[in-house]
Formats: sequence, C-alpha cells, structure tokens
Amino acid sequence: MSASSSGCSESTNFNAIQDDELQHTTQSSVATTFASNVSTDLREHHMFLSTALVSIKDCNGQSYLARALLDSGSQTNLISERLCQILKLPRKKVNVPISGIGNSLMQVSHSITATIFSRTTNYAVPMDFLVLKKVTNDQPSATIPIGSWNLPSDMNLADPGFNKRGSIDLLLGLEYFSEFLLLNDGRVQIKNLGDRLPLFIHTVFGWIAAGKADLGSIMPLSSYHVAIDNQLDEAIERFWKIEEIRDAPKQTPEEMDYEAHYAATVERNEQGRYVVGLPKRDCFAERIGESKSMALRRLVQLERRFKEDPGLHARYNKAIQEYLDNDHLRLVPLAEEGSERRIVCYLPHHPVYKETSTTTKIRPVFDGSAKTTSNSLLNDLLLTGPVIQETLFNLLLRFRKHKLALVCDVEKMYLQVLVHHEDRSLMRFVYRFSTSDPISTYEFQQVTFGLSSSSFLAIITLRQLAFDEGAALQQAKTALEEDFYDDYIGGADSVETAIQLRKDLQQLLAKGGFRLRKWNSNIKEVLFGMPEEDLGIERTLTFDKEESVKTLGVTWNPGIDYLLMSRILQ
Repeated sequence: MSASSSGCSESTNFNAIQDDELQHTTQSSVATTFASNVSTDLREHHMFLSTALVSIKDCNGQSYLARALLDSGSQTNLISERLCQILKLPRKKVNVPISGIGNSLMQVSHSITATIFSRTTNYAVPMDFLVLKKVTNDQPSATIPIGSWNLPSDMNLADPGFNKRGSIDLLLGLEYFSEFLLLNDGRVQIKNLGDRLPLFIHTVFGWIAAGKADLGSIMPLSSYHVAIDNQLDEAIERFWKIEEIRDAPKQTPEEMDYEAHYAATVERNEQGRYVVGLPKRDCFAERIGESKSMALRRLVQLERRFKEDPGLHARYNKAIQEYLDNDHLRLVPLAEEGSERRIVCYLPHHPVYKETSTTTKIRPVFDGSAKTTSNSLLNDLLLTGPVIQETLFNLLLRFRKHKLALVCDVEKMYLQVLVHHEDRSLMRFVYRFSTSDPISTYEFQQVTFGLSSSSFLAIITLRQLAFDEGAALQQAKTALEEDFYDDYIGGADSVETAIQLRKDLQQLLAKGGFRLRKWNSNIKEVLFGMPEEDLGIERTLTFDKEESVKTLGVTWNPGIDYLLMSRILQ
C-alpha cells in the first residue's frame, strides 16, 4: 500500500470476487465448534439459506460483487478477511465477543464501515461489519439441480447462482433486514412456486430463495451454530492454553505496509533528529473533506468554556505559547493559507487536566477523530501501525527481577519527532490568545497527540535510534529496544551498573534529540548528582513512603518498592 493517493477514480465496473481467491479456513476448538457439518445417510430435502449478490465499493470507488447471506437471526453484520483485504477500507480496532448457540464464543478485533448497493434497485445502505477470517461454510453445501423447477423468466433473482455451492463473504444481519423487504408499499411479497420448492421472497436485492426443497436424492446436510460441549475437554484445553508458549502475533499486510512506509520516508536532519512522513491510506486525497469550519465552531465552544474559567484560559495560553517558544508550532501567514497547494486538515482541540503530573498540569489534545465535510475522519485515513512494544505484563515481570529499579520518562516524546513539510498541513489548528485578537492558524512541525499514527511513529523512531546509534552503547541499546513502552521501566543489579545505564541512556537518546526526565529508583545513590528538575518526585532523594510515581499507568512506591494498582469503583 502506498502512502500517496493516486489513480483513485470512481468506477462503475463490477469485479466478481472469484472463489479461487479464497483460502479455506475453519474455526474449531476442542471444547466447542462454531459451525460444523453433520452428515446423514439419506436425505430427501435441502434447506435453503437466503443469499444475494450485492455490490460493495473499495477505497478507489471501484465496485465488486460479493455473495451475502441474509440472516435475521444475527445481531451483527460480518465480512470475511479476504474481502476486507481486497477492498482496503479503513479498519477500526474493536474487542467484540460473538456468541452462538451453546455459548460458543469468538473474539473479533477489527471492524469496517462499507456501503452495500443493490444490483436490481437504487437501494444502498452504509453498514458496520465485524471482520472474521471466514464468515461461514460454502452455501449451499453442494450444487443442487434446478432445471426442472421452471422458474419464471421475469423473476429477477437476488442470487442467480443461489443453487450453486459458493463462498460467502458477507453476512447481513437483523439491523436492516426489515428494510430489505419493504417493497410494494410495505407489503411483503412471497411466491410459492410449488409444494416441493422453497418459497421466494421479494427484496430490494431481488427474489431470494428461503426454506425447504424436496430433492429425492442423497445430499450432505449443513447444520450451523452447533455447539458441542464437553466439560473434560474444556478443562484439558484450558490447561494447555495456560501452559503453552504462544507465538508472536503475525502482522497484517496493512501493518507491514506501515513499516515499509516508515523505512522509505524516515530521514535525519543536521541535528540528528528524525523526520517522518504521516502514513496515509490509498485515496487519502479523495476522501478527506474540508475541516476548517468545524475547527472554528469548536474554538467558539472552547472560548465559552474559557469565559467561565479564566484560570483555565491562562494555563491553556501558557501551554500554547510554550509550543511556539519551543518551535513545535509555526504561525501560518494569511497569504500562505490562500495559496496552499498541499492537502490541509484542521484539528479541533481542548485541554486535558492531569492533577497527578509533576510537570505539565494542562495539556492541549488535538482531535484527529473529528468528522470532515466528507464524513471521513483524519484518523481513519491514517495507518495506525502495529504494537511493537513488549506487553506491559512482560515489562513488569522483567522490572521486578532487577535488584535496583530504574524508571524515567521521555520528555514530550511525540514532539521530538519531526514531520516532513508536505504533511505538516494536515496538523493545523485555529486559536487566539484573546477574543479581542483575530483568529490565527498554526501548524505543527512535529508528531502530535491525537493522531492515530502518533504512538507508532514515536516508538519505531526510538527503535530506529537504537539501531543507528546503539553499537557503542550496547547496554542502553538493549534497554531502548526491550524496556521502553511510553516510559522506560528497567533496572540493574548493582549501583555502578545502574548509574552507567542511566548515563548511557541519556547519551543515546540525546543523539536523536530526546531528553529523559522524571528519573526514579528504589536506591537513592543511583540518582546522586542529577539536577533536581530531572527527578520524578518533588522531595528529592528522601523517598518518603507516602510518595509514589506512576509509570505505564501503574503506581510504584520507590520507598517501600511496591507496585500498586488502583481501581475506581462506581
């Protein structure tokens, strides 16, 4: 996938999705089976599940025909991973369990939004789909001869191949099922073409077959949502899951595209700081809408809030001014706004107040998930990137193995990574320090909070720094690669080693323009000689037992060397 947006034109050509593209997979487990086939010796009928050929568009606006199962018993809509990869529509991360009959459970981690079009009418509807590796088994289970059925020649079938075994890439659930039937002034039209044939129901997609057909021949039977429950098998399966060493999750093609984009666009300036490009999806330019009017409305709302809280206004002004003083922002001249050739996106913003912070209490946060006039979000059109850090659980286990604990924070980590000039116009916002001033436009020079790609860009840049500069500082290189999440959380086995690690980390990070602060340890000698402003507690080196610091969202009391978890009860 390219970061540029080219060759994206609206197309009316239909592309049938061929069965030979499908990689057949099954979902199975020791304890339960989500969908299974049950064979019988003889059968003289087949139960038709209703299918339809529908049109669905990819990022380029090109239409594809996909085979959908219409299921009024499903509370959600489903799409196959295969079709999802063909369409290359933006994905959202979700954590949704899908349960079937018999309490069979499947976890879903991604969703997309796509519009379904009828081939036979003007009907179209946007729908949210959960992404599954495979929606269901082929339907029907075998091709069924219908030559003797004498179907009316003027009956426009929703799926002309409803009797032919084929793959299912979509499941359209209950959400819009009643709309599918709303033809003929709201009257449901059903045709009974014979006692031995299924019923045919008129829908916005055409006529669908539904129900039993007497065949008088041996056919395999498919029974869906069959749950096989065996308590002993479940217990054995849980045991092996606990004991197994799991493989690292495989990267999706999209995630691999993201890393390739980073490698192709990352640069370093004369000061050694890293410059990156924002990873955009295909057809970014065609899908992003106008956003300045929305940003202006949000600024008016923010100013009303400031009017009620002048103290908040003063602190927010100070935070914005600090961005300007540190060259994180630049003021965009009016003449440049009128002649801008780059794609422009304006981000609304608001203050986030963090009482527990020992440094910045008020921080502006920029909303990359605000809708533009095209109904698209900037965050949906940027690639998010994979999680490349160790899990918090693994980091904490390794942290507790050290005799001497050592933690620190990268100061304004995102803002230390520069963005290429051509992408900075996507990070604009409007502001004025007083309502008596004219509204000005500002543009970020660096990666900023609020964009879906920011976290990955910052973390992979730290990894790149370790690769580029870590050869002479091996201990710090290993710590940077293995013990960083958003903070550093690690340690050593002696005071001397911990002090050297601290110095090496400071030296390595400085080569990329990063500064470490909020240093803390359970042994005060490790922090001797450090400037007070670089320490993570207010009463320096005393380690009052009432003092604690937060790292990675977990509270650590260095005085008693305990990790503390807090939970808000509602």
